[in-house]
Amino acid sequence: MKQSNFYILFFLMLCAEVFTSCLSNDDETQWSKFNGVYVTVSGDKLHGYELYTDFGAILVPTEESLNRIPWLKEVQRAIVSFNLLDENENKNQLADGKTYDVILNSTNGMNQQCRRT
Repeated sequence: MKQSNFYILFFLMLCAEVFTSCLSNDDETQWSKFNGVYVTVSGDKLHGYELYTDFGAILVPTEESLNRIPWLKEVQRAIVSFNLLDENENKNQLADGKTYDVILNSTNGMNQQCRRT
């Protein structure tokens, strides 16, 4: 009886550990605050790139995040996921006509056959 109680207790503790490890909130996890935003890509290497959203906000990606997605510089349209930089981190909505510095996390190309010239 004692041995079966030990196995049951061990199993429950193991399950609890596995479950709580899945709930980890590590900083390494990259969940984007804004996902699936349609943008028009504009700019060049000299002046930098800007992403114009369909609702009028202007996104300026950091150089580091833009370098992780090199093909973004070659397309006219894309779907992007991103986080705002620290000074705007608590914002939940983007305003029309405002410019935001962003860190791109992922993108999906649209119309990649319409390469920039």
